[in-house]
Amino acid sequence: MTIIIIGITVLFSIIAFSHQQLFARFQFNAYRIYHHKEWDRLLTHEFLHANYTHLIVNMLVLFMFGTAAEQWLQVLESSDVIRYHRLVFILFYLVAIILASLASLFRHKEDTHQINQSFYT
Repeated sequence: MTIIIIGITVLFSIIAFSHQQLFARFQFNAYRIYHHKEWDRLLTHEFLHANYTHLIVNMLVLFMFGTAAEQWLQVLESSDVIRYHRLVFILFYLVAIILASLASLFRHKEDTHQINQSFYT
C-alpha cells in the first residue's frame, strides 16, 4: 500500500507542478476550508508538494515508515490481533492526515492572507 500511496502522490504532485490552478484548488488553505466549506482540502493537500526536493524527501520518509508500519500490521494480522492489515493501514494513513490538519485549520482559519497564497510559501 505504501508504494501505491507514493505513486499516487508523485503523480498528483508532478501534474500540479505544471498546473497552478490545480495546485491552488487542492492546497491546504484554512480560511477556504473553514469559511467556504472546502473540506476535501483537509485530505487533498497531502498529495501536493511545494517542489521536487520536498516531494522526494517526503516520499523517502513515507517509504521508510510506511513499509515498516505495513510489516508490523502484517505481523499483527498473522497473530490474529487484527484483520485486513491493508485496510487498517489505509484508514490509519487517511485519519492521520485529517487529524494532523485540524490543528492548522483551527489555528489559521481566520488568516485571510492564505486565500491566494500557497501553503508552502
